[in-house]
Amino acid sequence: MGGARANVTNHSWNPRRKPSFTSEEGATLVGNIDEFTGDNTVHPGDRKVKALALPIEDAPITPRGDLANDWVSIQDFVSLVVQDGKQQDWSRAIEAAFATGKPTVYFPHGGRYSVSQPVSVPATVKRLYGMDNGLQQFGLADGKNVDYPNLSAALSISEDTDDPLTIEFLRASLEHSSSRPLVLQHARFTYRAKPGAGNVFVRDVVSPWWSFVPGQSVWARQWNVESHSEDFPCITADGTNIWSLGFKSEYESQKLRASGGSAVELYGSFIYPVVKGIPDDRPVFEIIDSKFAAQWALSIYGAGHFLQVRDVKNGVTRDTTIKDAKQLGPRRRFDFYSNE
Repeated sequence: MGGARANVTNHSWNPRRKPSFTSEEGATLVGNIDEFTGDNTVHPGDRKVKALALPIEDAPITPRGDLANDWVSIQDFVSLVVQDGKQQDWSRAIEAAFATGKPTVYFPHGGRYSVSQPVSVPATVKRLYGMDNGLQQFGLADGKNVDYPNLSAALSISEDTDDPLTIEFLRASLEHSSSRPLVLQHARFTYRAKPGAGNVFVRDVVSPWWSFVPGQSVWARQWNVESHSEDFPCITADGTNIWSLGFKSEYESQKLRASGGSAVELYGSFIYPVVKGIPDDRPVFEIIDSKFAAQWALSIYGAGHFLQVRDVKNGVTRDTTIKDAKQLGPRRRFDFYSNE
């Protein structure tokens, strides 16, 4: 941004019995402005903060196609559903729908869909449209202390292709081992990547658990990660680039563990722990030999993480705590944090 001049005014809200706004004159920005980071910036090494400037990509668009010729309902194969105790196993029905070669497979609203084993999504399928249904793997839980890394997924994406796969309005657990790009939107997912997994685009998604591997890039917009797990972070990134705009989380779990040379940027973030009793040594973000830049606000009503960021670099640990936040009533904020 060049040749600009702007006055920045800081507005504050007092959320007490008589809510009021107060304003104070902030910085005056003149000339070539690369970035503006606010008045509460934190660097674990007490240096000037800066963004990572990761590349940003928009999600690829999967054509809707012709509804009569390009879409197929799994209800067309209901005769293949197997009753397994109290559960209905839709595995064969889903595989039959995939085998038609239609690019869009949809799950009519109101159904109860579950599978007894992971179902592989072939390269011919371009979209899974859930109509606000869930596809559940037998035994998949989502409670406290869930052993997410060892859970079996409902859907397996393992065939390599350059064609992206869009999964929308379908709650499902996913295992991604192909180079195929994924677009995940408007639903709830658990996601596990395997070596060689392709890039992931996330939009308007809530999820308790994500695990990414080296070489992946992730772009997320309106990402809600939250769980009650005491053992596993909501996001595990190993050698992964992650850029997120709009990030929100509740409950007592750790939100992110980034390691292996990952680079993570989280902007427009809101942390709302809700529950009490979070251990003082459980960070919101744990960064191990990786790059991290973020902006976040916190809403704390008698509950929250004391340890906000634990940054470990070359064996040296540098902690950022709630004491480093700027406080306004029960709310606090980090205008910008960066370890670069």
